[in-house]
Amino acid sequence: MTNLTRASDWLEMSATAMRRSTRSFDARDWADAVRHAQEAQEHAAKAVLASLGKVVRKTHRPVQDIREGLLSDPSALEELGLAGEPATWLLRASASAPLVEEQGTVPRYGWDMPDRIVKPEDIYDEAIATRILDAFLETTSAMVGFFRAAALSVKQEVLDDLETGLAEYARRIRSPAP
Repeated sequence: MTNLTRASDWLEMSATAMRRSTRSFDARDWADAVRHAQEAQEHAAKAVLASLGKVVRKTHRPVQDIREGLLSDPSALEELGLAGEPATWLLRASASAPLVEEQGTVPRYGWDMPDRIVKPEDIYDEAIATRILDAFLETTSAMVGFFRAAALSVKQEVLDDLETGLAEYARRIRSPAP
């Protein structure tokens, strides 16, 4: 399997997780919407790493790997031929990613306190979820921008599907609730 095939698979999983997040958002299940958005962002970042032949670790913070392995060393991007616009897109993704990456396992398991577990449903409300989902949109859209600018040979229909889904997602979460 090639790096670009793996990247396409990660992008496809990102689009699937994003659709799950959309359904959860529509159902006003804020914790689940955040959970799936976090997963979608994670998969998109892993697609970036895979497309560049980098190791894709089992982590909820792959943008941190992009930051530390690529963005902290401009010569690494230059060697890959990504010094211009593609690097700018990765920097944009890196700037908005931490809020979503910080969610990690919280929307799945809540907070384990000494005397009880604070359930995910008690943590997320519409305002909190919407702020996190906005960061997800910024980060994942920037990663799509990276793939477009770098002209990597990932499956274009998968990239198009993700891009279209992000636009629809943005329309839904940024429009006032009825």
